[in-house]
Amino acid sequence: MTSLQKQIIIELFAGGNIAKYPRYAYRLRNQTSEPVLKFNQNTFSSLKHLLRKRKDCLFVIDKNEVRKLRGNTWIKKYYKSLKTK
Repeated sequence: MTSLQKQIIIELFAGGNIAKYPRYAYRLRNQTSEPVLKFNQNTFSSLKHLLRKRKDCLFVIDKNEVRKLRGNTWIKKYYKSLKTK
């Protein structure tokens, strides 16, 4: 998992979301809908299985899918560390 993917996951667990932009671009936004970073289709497709699409066409983290991951993955370990805090 790249540092960009880790940064996206951390921001999504903090309440952020992902919006689709033209020309295969995606933008990560924080809780207050301020843009944090922009990334491409390849990065999005590697994380898509962990996301769910809301009615307003924004992607958020699907915690049910995170819970299904193996215990030794970085995402699952990060999720468990959030629960203990």
